Amino acid sequence: MLLAVDIGNSSISTGLFSSEGTLVHHFCLPVDPGKSAEQYRDFLVERLKTNGIAPRSIGRVAIASVVRKLSSTLQKVSRLLWGTEALVIGYQDIPELKICYGRPETVGIDRLLAALAAYKSHGAPLIVIDVGTAVTIDVVSARGEFLGGIIAPGPRICAEALAEKTSLLPQIELQPPSELIGRSTEEAIRSGVVCGTAELVDGLVRRIKRQMEGSTKVVGTGGFADLISPESKTIETVDPHLVLKGIQITHNYLRK
Repeated sequence: MLLAVDIGNSSISTGLFSSEGTLVHHFCLPVDPGKSAEQYRDFLVERLKTNGIAPRSIGRVAIASVVRKLSSTLQKVSRLLWGTEALVIGYQDIPELKICYGRPETVGIDRLLAALAAYKSHGAPLIVIDVGTAVTIDVVSARGEFLGGIIAPGPRICAEALAEKTSLLPQIELQPPSELIGRSTEEAIRSGVVCGTAELVDGLVRRIKRQMEGSTKVVGTGGFADLISPESKTIETVDPHLVLKGIQITHNYLRK
C-alpha cells in the first residue's frame, strides 16, 4: 500500500491507498514540530494498529508538506519504519496541470494537489474551495491551467482571533449555528464564523464565475468543508480528501 501524507498547518492528514488506487483508510496526526521522528514513528504505528493495519503492509510513502521541518521529520519516520526514502512532492512534479503562477515555487503544494485531483475527478473549468486553517479558492481553466486563486482566513482563525483580540468574547467549539440570529454570545459567534465564511466563499465564487468561460464546477474540500458547505449556495459537491488523492495521482505518475 501507499501511505500518502499531507502535512498542513493544523494537522497531518494521512491516507492509505491500495494497489488499485482506492483510499482504504484515513486518519489524522497532530502537528507538533517539537516531536521527534521516533515519537512520530510510535504514534503512527499505534494509529495503524488501531485501524487494523500492519505497518509492514506499507511499501511506499509520499509526502506533501507546507511545514518544512515536519517534512524532514516524516522522511526520517519512513527510513526508521521501512528503510525507504519517502517521495517528497514539489510543484515541478504535478502532472497534467499547466501552472500559470508568477512564482510557482511559492504556491502551496496542497493547493496544486487538490486542484489536480479535482481536475481528474470532476473536469474543468473548475473552482476548488479548500476550507481549512485558511480558505483557499483556486481556479482551473477549461484548458487545464492552474490560474491561481484567493486566500482568506479560515473559520478557526476567525474564531480564535475573536477570542484572543477581545476581552469578553469566548473561545467556541466550531459547529453549525442553530439559527442565523444567535440568542447567546456563543451562537452569535458561530453564526458569524460559519455563515460568514459561507458568504465569503459564495461572493468570491460568483465574482470568479463572471470571469470564466463555460459552466464552471465548484468543489469543496478540507477539514471544515462539511461545516461550511451546507450554508453555501455555490459549493456543488464536497470531496474531502482531494489533497491525499492528488498525492496518490502524482506518486503513480512519477513511478511510471
